[in-house]
Amino acid sequence: MDKPAKKHPKRPAAGNTVAPGAGQWHPAAAVGIALLLFLAAQFGAGIIGGLILSLTTYGGITLAEAWRQFLFILLAEGLTLWGLWILLAHKGLTFQTIGLRKPRWMDLAYTVGAFVAYFIFYGALLAVLSALIPSLDIHQKQDIGFDNVQGIIPLIPVFISLVILAPFTEEVLFRGFVFGNLRLRLGFWWSAAITSVIFGAAHLLGGEQGASLLWVAGIDTFVLSLALCYLRERTGRLWASIGLHALKNGIAFVLLFIIQGH
Repeated sequence: MDKPAKKHPKRPAAGNTVAPGAGQWHPAAAVGIALLLFLAAQFGAGIIGGLILSLTTYGGITLAEAWRQFLFILLAEGLTLWGLWILLAHKGLTFQTIGLRKPRWMDLAYTVGAFVAYFIFYGALLAVLSALIPSLDIHQKQDIGFDNVQGIIPLIPVFISLVILAPFTEEVLFRGFVFGNLRLRLGFWWSAAITSVIFGAAHLLGGEQGASLLWVAGIDTFVLSLALCYLRERTGRLWASIGLHALKNGIAFVLLFIIQGH
């Protein structure tokens, strides 16, 4: 009696350093799962956060706006990671599978180098687009959820939210899960482009209330995502991309809340 043919996992494209185990979902399914997970986490954070704030208010405790926003972000990021952990565990995978492996000192060098490349390329691209599209508002203000933050203590939740929580969760979801699944079946540039379009589109609605689409943020995050995808590809890990994302957000934090805030 013939033995059943043994199934072999799909081989990654040449030069691909993304772990084969990351490609357990079809690219379209991976994108859909990531978007649904992101939206579900936002919805869940709104419900749970609202309940917690109601209980604190009922108990005579009033949280400052910065801490209220921090609570929402903490819940949203936590629910996103929890949901992704469940999905991975269902396939017998872990966060390590999609890039959260032991960091190396070289990751730091890649972070700094990629930041310089991103900064130069984005500046050049913005100059070209401004010349070609005079109506493009490069000074459009982004609503990051924290307004009128005064004092050192209130800046703590802002820093944690923008420089630690957001970069970590977004890199795990987009460069780890989405890019990892796309990369197993597509070439690097297609995988990076698709991931970056989705990541940039997610930031188009970040303008102030009543404002038009925040195109400058969409362009910025698209270019940043290309650099982040390159780091994920080049290092085979997520730590360099997390570092670049955190560095970029950290500089924005200093400019907005330390320099301009005083």
